[in-house]
Amino acid sequence: MKIYRTETQADYNALMIELEEQGYLWASGHKPTEVSMRRSWSFYEKDTRITANLEKELEFGSVVYHKEIYPNTPIIKYKAKQEGHSMTPEQEREYSEANNVNKPSHYQDKNGKDLYQKWYEEHDIQTFRAIMRAIAERYISRYEKKNGIEDLKKGIYTLERLREYEERV
Repeated sequence: MKIYRTETQADYNALMIELEEQGYLWASGHKPTEVSMRRSWSFYEKDTRITANLEKELEFGSVVYHKEIYPNTPIIKYKAKQEGHSMTPEQEREYSEANNVNKPSHYQDKNGKDLYQKWYEEHDIQTFRAIMRAIAERYISRYEKKNGIEDLKKGIYTLERLREYEERV
């Protein structure tokens, strides 16, 4: 048995495609990509876990549930491959939308390094906190007038990243 955890909608979508290619089905008999991937991942988001058993059957739940039911089985943190998956147009749209929130190309330096990480490495913690709060506030304050829910998601994502860095301190 393998238990996977995904941190983004894009990772979840890619995992469903990969598991489908390997012949896995949900307990209901549906293919992994036949069920709304956006709706499924949104139940638990970063706490989503997928159990893939030896009978090629998938189970969906939260990380908390997994730890209670399968305490000795490690969780595999699944990250989407950048290429190599064939997606339907809807899956491609969902993947692009999730990527545009979490990993937009314009938020990487010329070497492809994530700008949030770059700023964390280059600035003292107080300056870094101010940068992150300002970015989040910018997205959240403009979401109704500019890019709607996408900007709201970007603001939330920025705050989540700030929380991750704060947990390191």
